[in-house]
This record gives sequence, C-alpha cells and structure tokens, in this order.
Amino acid sequence: MPAQDHTTGARALAGVAAVAVVALFGALQQYGLSDQYASQFHDPFHVMAQQERLQPVLARIPVTEKVGYFSDLPDSDLAQQAAFAYTQ
Repeated sequence: MPAQDHTTGARALAGVAAVAVVALFGALQQYGLSDQYASQFHDPFHVMAQQERLQPVLARIPVTEKVGYFSDLPDSDLAQQAAFAYTQ
C-alpha cells in the first residue's frame, strides 16, 4: 500500500507541474499578443488626445475642485468605459 501512495503522490505532483507549465506558457503568449496589439494601436479611443484638447479648461480648474461628468455614450459601449476611466 505505501508504494501505491508514493506513485499517486508522484503523479499528482507531475500533474500540478504540467498545469503550471501550461499556465506559464499561456501567460507568456498573452503578454506577447498584448504587446503586439499595443504597438500597433497606441490609443484606439484617442483617450490621451483629450489631455491636449482639454488643457485650456484644465488650467482654469483648481486641483481640489470637484468636477462632474456626463456622456451621451451608452454605458455598455467600450468607448464610453474607456472615456469614463480616463476622466477619473
């Protein structure tokens, strides 16, 4: 019986190691794809362009002032989510 427990433990360890290797490979693949996408599409929603566009307004608002936000984009729209995240 002890030999069987040793074999089962080795199999479990091998299985965990295999899953860890596959997960690491997947993470590296995802990083590579994300890096390629980011190099091709630097700012697909032109979020960073808003900093330059709104600079005259930003210069007039005190840093401690509260500012409201509204948008005509639907909440489910990805562009709206990006714009809202940028304004925060």
